[in-house]
Amino acid sequence: MAVAAYFQVTKAMATNMATALVRQGYLQKIPSTTDHRQKYLVPTVKARTLVDSTYQKYFQSVQLIKDKLGPEQFAQLIHNLTLANQVLLEARRDE
Repeated sequence: MAVAAYFQVTKAMATNMATALVRQGYLQKIPSTTDHRQKYLVPTVKARTLVDSTYQKYFQSVQLIKDKLGPEQFAQLIHNLTLANQVLLEARRDE
């Protein structure tokens, strides 16, 4: 339920995503020691490696855009992306 709330998706969608990531070796399901109905999703080494490499590529791309646009246009881009994300979140809440 916490995953569904965090990503603002249905519980079924969160379960499907988690199951697929466990099957692919990106997550482990660890049972809670205090509540056996609860499970923790823990990233594997494979997941951490993917995140690290993806972050580096993403950071380089964003840095290139920032360098080419300059500070004012980059700030406007970030502002517009923030507005677009808000629109998408509101649309998802209305579904």
